[in-house]
Amino acid sequence: MWWGFIIVITLGLAVGTLCEIMRQRGLRPLLNRPCAGTDWRKRFPSTPKNDIREFLRLFVDSFALPKKRYLVFRPDDLIMDIYRATSPPDSSLGDVMEIETFAQELERRYSLNLEEVWSDNITLGEIFEKAISA
Repeated sequence: MWWGFIIVITLGLAVGTLCEIMRQRGLRPLLNRPCAGTDWRKRFPSTPKNDIREFLRLFVDSFALPKKRYLVFRPDDLIMDIYRATSPPDSSLGDVMEIETFAQELERRYSLNLEEVWSDNITLGEIFEKAISA
């Protein structure tokens, strides 16, 4: 009786570990980039850098990304590219609602309805621009 339980738990841990390895492999190119603060300041020169940082922290929290790496994301990063890196298509864990969480946080913080502005080619910078003007 206990053997079946132990086997199920072991298999679950193994699958979870493999999925996390795949996720980390997909995220590595993004997370190892240099700081993109200059890119944000060039694109939004009149926006206080704390506003940009707050937005990026909201983004990484929504996508369950490492908090200390929030400045590696660029204004021209496609949301769907980041989503695909966090939820690889061959992962058995599937979607953990990153985009939906981000949408809820945008609504709460900026009163921005992401669904109204959404496109599969929308970038972080475009969303930020709409958020600060909402």
